[in-house]
Amino acid sequence: AGVKRVKGRILADDSIFDRERRAGPDLSPLSGLSFNNGYDGGDYARSPELVAAKGLKGALRKRGVRVNGQVGRANLPAATLESEPLAAVASPTVAKLIEETNVPSNNFFAEMLLKRLAATSGRKGTRKRGNSRVEEFARSVDAGLDAADGSGLSRYNYLAASTVIAVLERKYKDDGHRDAFVATLPI
Repeated sequence: AGVKRVKGRILADDSIFDRERRAGPDLSPLSGLSFNNGYDGGDYARSPELVAAKGLKGALRKRGVRVNGQVGRANLPAATLESEPLAAVASPTVAKLIEETNVPSNNFFAEMLLKRLAATSGRKGTRKRGNSRVEEFARSVDAGLDAADGSGLSRYNYLAASTVIAVLERKYKDDGHRDAFVATLPI
């Protein structure tokens, strides 16, 4: 885009999710902007969005862009978020993200997907709303589920074996997504 210098700060906006970060002692904080699976070096990032901003700043500098300001966190105004971006990075497909979640049993990805499921225009992604969406789907296949989190780390995720069977049957009969769904199943 021809950018040679950034005069101000690099601001990370993680406001797509609520500020409830902890998902348990075995997961990185759940930020609306995470980088490197929420790690900073070999440890969990305290502020994953700031790690992402530092990563961007370092990448810009490697490409010869001078960055004068520090990194920070901000809830950017809607006008800024809706303006034409200088660059974009395409996300993997949802099917690929789910495969990367389920096959190795990546609990961090599961929690992040649960919150993203709840993030709609004007509403932040929360675990509570994500759980509601999952429970709503279970009801749509006549299965009962009481969800406490997205990764199954809680002893408060209650579901019967018949629920698992109902979901598997429903998704297997969905010809439009069957192959992608089957590819996500743990081995």
